[in-house]
Amino acid sequence: MEALPELDLKAQAGELETEPVEGKPVVVDYRIFINGFPKAGTHLVEQYIKPICPPMKADKPWAGSFLGNSWTETWVEDYRLFRNIGWLNDGAYAKGHMGYRRDIEMFLWGIGATVIFVFRDPRDIAVSQTNHILRGGFHPEPEPFQELVEKDGFRAGLRRCIEGWQGAKVGPDGKPHYYSGVIARWRHYAPWLGVPWVLSLKFEQLISDREEMAEWIVRACVGRAALHRGYVARIPDDVMEQSVKRMVDATYQTDKSPTYYKGTSRQWEEHFDEELRALWKQYDPPFKHEKDDEDKPPMSWVVRLGYEKTEDW
Repeated sequence: MEALPELDLKAQAGELETEPVEGKPVVVDYRIFINGFPKAGTHLVEQYIKPICPPMKADKPWAGSFLGNSWTETWVEDYRLFRNIGWLNDGAYAKGHMGYRRDIEMFLWGIGATVIFVFRDPRDIAVSQTNHILRGGFHPEPEPFQELVEKDGFRAGLRRCIEGWQGAKVGPDGKPHYYSGVIARWRHYAPWLGVPWVLSLKFEQLISDREEMAEWIVRACVGRAALHRGYVARIPDDVMEQSVKRMVDATYQTDKSPTYYKGTSRQWEEHFDEELRALWKQYDPPFKHEKDDEDKPPMSWVVRLGYEKTEDW
């Protein structure tokens, strides 16, 4: 008997066909959770999803796992975390910045959610985070950051996003405001890439290969939803074409994204000088992952994720 994740992969690829039970039609309602590292493209994936699925019935279709508007490494209380993702109902989507834990994975698996995890070149994330703060986005204590940039320029703000920062004011958890550097926070999200039933998508491909990405998303959502109900799914070509077109068209409506700025890749090259390259490598050194083959050399995250071929960039 095949394991459920293996069936998921076949369903996503459209290799399995839906078979009605006792002559009854198969009803497939999506439950979609859009998960992403902050500033990696969560809202872009939402633009893909909106034409095929409405938001969940809650004040806000949001479920995150870290305090400080997801800029910290301090986990929210379990009751808040699971309450929020527990609102995800049939025929709806939610989004959020959800770090990886095995119990969270199993909860989302158990409710039949299609989890779409979006990631991006972490150096571009640092640039995007800097712009986000300067444009008034939610962030722990933005005032000192604004003052720093006004005094020393954009590069100083970018450096702070790479390093992280400890504030002076006390937050709702009774601890000083702070935010961690990009790589320090990324380590909490990275394990999602190793979950076989989760659809992981690169931000850069969501921009450059929109039709293909939309098709991947449809296959994942239909396959996962049907499989959760004991079916496997076949998607008619005309239905796929219509869905893909609507989804792709929606992704160009950037005015509907609350955090859209440029939406391009390799922005970091405009800002990283030799000093910032050295600083980045200090916080993103080569390492040996526990799942690496013995003969695989240590790699930094930018190499491990495929954004550089060697460490000499």
